[in-house]
Formats: sequence, structure tokens, C-alpha cells
Amino acid sequence: MDKIALLKTCYHHLCDHIDSFTEYLLSHGELISATVYEYPTYTNDDIDEWPEHIKLFPIHGEKALLLTLDWMKKNSIINEQSGRIVPRLPGSIVYNHPNFMECLHRLERINIEKNHLKDAILQISENNDIRFENVKNALPNLIKKVATRHFIYANRPVKSVSYSWVHRQTGEKKTKQQVLKLLQKSLDYRNKNSIADPNFAEKVEQEIIKISQLPHQSRFVIRRPIRVTPMLNLNYKKDTTPYLLERASSIMPLALAPKNYVAHSPVFIFNEHPKVYPFQNYEIKEHPRIASTPIKGESLVIDRLHLYWQRD
Repeated sequence: MDKIALLKTCYHHLCDHIDSFTEYLLSHGELISATVYEYPTYTNDDIDEWPEHIKLFPIHGEKALLLTLDWMKKNSIINEQSGRIVPRLPGSIVYNHPNFMECLHRLERINIEKNHLKDAILQISENNDIRFENVKNALPNLIKKVATRHFIYANRPVKSVSYSWVHRQTGEKKTKQQVLKLLQKSLDYRNKNSIADPNFAEKVEQEIIKISQLPHQSRFVIRRPIRVTPMLNLNYKKDTTPYLLERASSIMPLALAPKNYVAHSPVFIFNEHPKVYPFQNYEIKEHPRIASTPIKGESLVIDRLHLYWQRD
């Protein structure tokens, strides 16, 4: 099977498992409670904007459950929605099911299929541009991060559910050679495409000179602020053990039942009656760029890339 055929097969297997889970869930048991929070719709015009507030739109009950099950199947860009600002739907689905372990196994199976899809994407090519074009042609409008991120379920009995907002940063390490390659790629892109800033090429050339003058063994890190992130916080009941002892996302034992998740999707909780606290709207307190604390031994060398030279 060629790589593109494998990609399509993995995606169809993923969709089949999601459909199977949905049918199994709805044909047994009953809903205890459900609340999800819809985000505003973001377009590509919002990419470089830092929101000062985020108004959430809560949806409850059966409508929230059906919205979640439909949400699980949506892996593509819709209308003017941005493919770079990944859509999210925080919330919780608390469900009573006569065979909840089977539900957990089915959710875990979906996450395994998501891993297979991610592997199939990576196998297409080591070149990011080639890989992007092949995926775009094979599965138009697919949002890779949405299709490959794991669904969330509570793997231990839950006492309470709450939410919070956090500001985070990337921490991508680079060698001098990698930084120069990145800058050259920016320059090549400028030569092939129209960029609003007429002085962009000159600025990049100055950046290349600046990096070239640093020692050969220099190390760098990109500490780029990430848009404010919704977090799901699970408070588990004391002295309880995980339901599933093997998980697709597990790297170490503690990962069997994490307490905190990025709230990109609703969490499924079975056969419990946890206290569920409401998710409050986001109001900015301090701009994340300003709030960032410089790390000792690092100097900012290229502001637009958030690139720091690690002197020590």
C-alpha cells in the first residue's frame, strides 16, 4: 500500500471507530449531565491578535451531548474558520452506562487510530512542505492537529471538574545551522510571494548576518507565546486506581490518569456524579509578551521569531 493510500485508510478507520463509539453510547445508558462551551469563531485575520477577552457560550443537556458527538467527527476547516487557530470545545459529558469499561476501551481505540493517522502523515515525507501538499490533496481541508489529538476521558473516579486559563510558551531548541536555514527559508518565501513589508528581505538579511557572527556552537531557543489556553482540571477520588492500565498517550505511569488537560474537547466521565464547576469567560490581566520573565543566560536576538541565544 502506498503512503497516500495508507493515509486515507487510516483516516477512514478513525472515522469508522468514532461512528461505532457514538452508536454504542447512544444505544445504551443515559445522560447524567452535560455542559460544553462554544468558542467564538476565529478567522485568519485573528492569527496575530491577542484576545483581551473570550466570551464562552454554554450549552447544556442533551443538546450538549449531541453537539459533542458531532464535534468528534469534525476534522476539517469549516467556512471562514482559521486552520491555524485550532478550534476547541471545552466541557464535560457525564454518562451512566451499563458497560462503561467498553466505552473507555472504544475511546482508547479511537486514540490509537489517531496515532496511526499521525504516523501515516509523518511517513509521507521528511520535508514539511511536501508533506503538507500531499495531505492537503489527499484529505482537503483536514486540520491535522484536530484529527490527531486524543479525545479526553477520565480514567479514574472523579470527585470534581473545573477549568482555568493559562498562558504558555513554546520551547523549541535550535542550533546555529538550523536558525540560518530557517532564516534562509523566510528569505526564499519572500522572493516567491508578496509580503506587505517592503523592507522584509533586508531585515532578514541583517538577521542572517547577526546570527552568522555568533560562535559556531551557539545554541538557541524559540520561546513563542501561545494564545491563552483553556485547561481542564480533574480532581480524582482518593485511593482509587486507573480503569485502563494501558493508554495510547501513556509515557509514564502518572500519565494513566492526568489531572490536567488542554481543554480542546469535552471530557467523558462514566458512572459518577462529580461536582462540575462552570467555566468563566477569559479576561486578560497582563499581555503575555510583557508578562514573560527573561531566563538567566538568554538574550533575545530576533524579536519577530522570539529567538533567544543561550549564552551559557
